[in-house]
Amino acid sequence: MIILGLHFEDEKPYDHKEMKLAIDRAKMALMLNGQTVFFSSLLANLKLHINLDYPTAATDGIHLWMNPYFCRRQTPAKLLGLLLHEVMHVVLDHCNKKAYEGLNRHVLGIAQDHYINLYLLSLGYELPDCGYFDPKYRGMSSMQIYNQIMKNPPKEPEGWWSDVLGCPEGMSEQEHHETILSNIIKAVQQAEMSNQIGTIPADILQKVDKAVNPQLPWQVILGRYLDRYNKDDYTWSLPNKRYMPDNYMPSMQSDSMEQITQGIDVSGSMTGHIFSECWQEMRYVWDIMQPTQMRLQSFDTIVHHDKMYYKGDNLDDVELMGGGGTNVQPLLDSIRKEDPVFALIFTDGHFDPPNVTGINSDIYWIINSNPRFQPPIGEVIHFN
Repeated sequence: MIILGLHFEDEKPYDHKEMKLAIDRAKMALMLNGQTVFFSSLLANLKLHINLDYPTAATDGIHLWMNPYFCRRQTPAKLLGLLLHEVMHVVLDHCNKKAYEGLNRHVLGIAQDHYINLYLLSLGYELPDCGYFDPKYRGMSSMQIYNQIMKNPPKEPEGWWSDVLGCPEGMSEQEHHETILSNIIKAVQQAEMSNQIGTIPADILQKVDKAVNPQLPWQVILGRYLDRYNKDDYTWSLPNKRYMPDNYMPSMQSDSMEQITQGIDVSGSMTGHIFSECWQEMRYVWDIMQPTQMRLQSFDTIVHHDKMYYKGDNLDDVELMGGGGTNVQPLLDSIRKEDPVFALIFTDGHFDPPNVTGINSDIYWIINSNPRFQPPIGEVIHFN
């Protein structure tokens, strides 16, 4: 929180042990509150400093500074709210100053405080009286609040300060980021082990998932699936130039496999650059896997191109038809009948539920811009 004009000169000296005990009691109250493992874990990982460096409290994501005079004015419930406020700055990556370069720091601090405090109030926590929590911003992200305030931004007061600090001295920005992220991941894991994963905000889970499981190019993910069909035939001595220099991948040397099937959706949603990317990948799979034969089919509401190719054939160009809807059933019917080793289906996934009874082949759906797609059978690889 950002507070000016706080003076403590007239107050009696504080007792360090007494203040630490009060803060420890607030931490214990959080632990005993139930369904709070995630926040308790993060709070426990912040190194506590009780001093006068800041008028209220501040954090850099690794340390937590608490002003004893300000803390002494708070009820136990409001002191807990203050602690959780600082923890939320850590959780939401507000200490990553690079992510907010070029923004009005004063307005950004106000917007972030509105978001955090409204969130904590929605969970039933109390807050110190000096915070920002205008209910008109409820339901907005901190950046949406920022944009609203920037329509008529307040002037930055003289002596303004922020409770959100950047990278500590003596630590690289990379180390700073990795330390904070490691603590967040540990807190998520502890919540999961305590069956409290549902208590973590969804955007936090998405952030952790993105960090732990970075999104690879969809072609690389597909290559890992297809690895199972030629797992003994890769060679690292000849790197695959297709993925260099960003990814060092092996080239494939394989004996012929039996039939495979590939289908590509040419409906209106598969725009030119998407179609070209998929078609390039289909050619690559044909060249590198070298099956004895391959059925290639393009479709929207009807089948436009349907041909069996044999080893050594050159693939005919498939045109982007630009049709309306999508009907994947004819392709699945041919898969059921011919039982290929595997089938790749490039589509946006917007079609009526097909009949997949009796299909035994491995099916891989390469889905464009449809994150909610649930496959009727097989595996899914998403790309945008």
